[in-house]
Amino acid sequence: MTTLVTRRKRRNRQNFNHPRICQHSWCCPEVHTLRSLRSLPADLSALHRLGLVDAQTRDRVGPAEHLISFADRVTIVDHHIEGDSDIPEATDYVIDKVGSVSAMIAEQLKNAGFELSEAEATLLALGIHADTGSLCYDSTTVRDAEALAWVMSQGASQAAIAEHAHSALSQEQQGVLTNALINTNSTVIHGVTVSTVLLSADGFINGLAAVTQDAMELSSSDVYILAVVYEAKAGRRGKGSKKGDHQAQVHLSSKLMAGKEELNVNDPVIFAEAWKGGERAVKLKRLRAAFDKKDADRSGYLDGDEIAAALAQAGVIASEESLQNLVESMDTNGDGKVDFDEFVAYSDFAAEMQKDEEKRTGRKGTTMIVIGRVKAGVNMKDVNLNKLFQQYGGGGHAKAASCTIKIDDEADAGEKLQSLIDELIETSLSDQQTVGDFMTSPVLR
Repeated sequence: MTTLVTRRKRRNRQNFNHPRICQHSWCCPEVHTLRSLRSLPADLSALHRLGLVDAQTRDRVGPAEHLISFADRVTIVDHHIEGDSDIPEATDYVIDKVGSVSAMIAEQLKNAGFELSEAEATLLALGIHADTGSLCYDSTTVRDAEALAWVMSQGASQAAIAEHAHSALSQEQQGVLTNALINTNSTVIHGVTVSTVLLSADGFINGLAAVTQDAMELSSSDVYILAVVYEAKAGRRGKGSKKGDHQAQVHLSSKLMAGKEELNVNDPVIFAEAWKGGERAVKLKRLRAAFDKKDADRSGYLDGDEIAAALAQAGVIASEESLQNLVESMDTNGDGKVDFDEFVAYSDFAAEMQKDEEKRTGRKGTTMIVIGRVKAGVNMKDVNLNKLFQQYGGGGHAKAASCTIKIDDEADAGEKLQSLIDELIETSLSDQQTVGDFMTSPVLR
C-alpha cells in the first residue's frame, strides 16, 4: 500500500511502502522527497488531496487512516477490480485490471504527453517489476509490458533496476529465512507442493515478503505461506533504541513445529501426513517424538527415573517429593508409570494452565502476520491469495498477498493458519490431469 499526500501550495510528497522502491528512494533523496506520517504537522486543515494507492479499504490504509477525514479530495488508485471499498469519503476512483498500479500511472503520464526524468522512469519501472514479478505473475497484462517498455524508453536505469529489483536480504531477514527453512512443513496436494511455517518473534521484522519469496524458491514449493506471531506492541521501539539494537534483540522460534529437531527430518512423509490432520496431528507427532526420546528402555512407558533424567537434561533439578507429585499427576490410572496417552493428556493440561495464567496476568493480545507467495504455473492458475486474505482485511495480488490477523492468544495462531490452508486447498487446488488423461497415444504408467 502506498499513500500519496498533497498539501495546498506545496510540492507533492510521496510515501513509498514497497521495500525495493523504498531502498531506491532512500538512495536518491535529492530526487524523491520522502516524509513519514510522524513528520506531518498536527494541524491537517491544509490537507487538500489524499491519494490511496493499492488500498480500497481502511484496513489497507493502516496508520494513515486518520488523514482521510481531513482531505478535501480522496482519490483511490487500485488494480484489484474485485475489491469493495469501505471509504465513503472517496471522491475519485481510478481502478483498472492490470498487474501493476505503476503501469496505470505510467499510462496516464504517457497519454498526457509527459516526459520523465531518469529517476522517475526508474521508480515506475521498479514498481512494475515488483507488482508483476518482472512480468512473470499470471496477473500480468499486455498493458504492463507496454508500460514497462515506455518507461524504459524514457530512460529508466537498467543498472538501478538490476540492483534494487532483486536486492539481497538483510542480516535480520537472513535469520528469518534460516528459521523458516528449518521449520518448513510441506505436503503435496494434487501435485502441488504446499509449504507453511509458523514462527514467533519478540519484535516486528521488516521485509518478510522478500523472505517468503526466497523461502518458496529454496524449498522448491509451489505455494508458500509464512506466518509470524508477535505481541501487538513488540514492534514499537523506544525513543532511545537503535535499529541495530532492535535487530539483535529479535528472537525467532517455531510455533507450529516446536521440537521438530526430535523428528526424523529425512522422512518427509511424517510432515505431509501430519499436516493433513491439522495442527493437532502435528502436535501429536511432536509429542510422540519427545516421548520416544525420553523412553530410554523402549518399554512404551515412562517411569520416575526416565522423567527425572528428562528434567535434568532440560536443566530442571527436582526433589524426590516434587518428582513423585509430577509422576502422580501424569499417571491417571495409578499403575506407577506414564504411557503415551497420559503423556499427551498432561501436555494438554499444562498448555491450558499456561493459557489461563496468561489471561489472569492480563497478557495483551497478539498479532499474526501472514504472507503468501505462489509460483507461476498452470497448476496454480486458480490460486487467489488476494481473495483468500481479504476476509482478514488483507490482500495484494492473486499470487502475492498478505494479511494481519488479531488473535487473543498465541495458541490460536496454528488454528487460524490451518483454516487458511484448508480453505486454500478446498477452493483452489483441484485434481490435476496426468499426461495419460489427454494424450491420444498410449502412455506407459
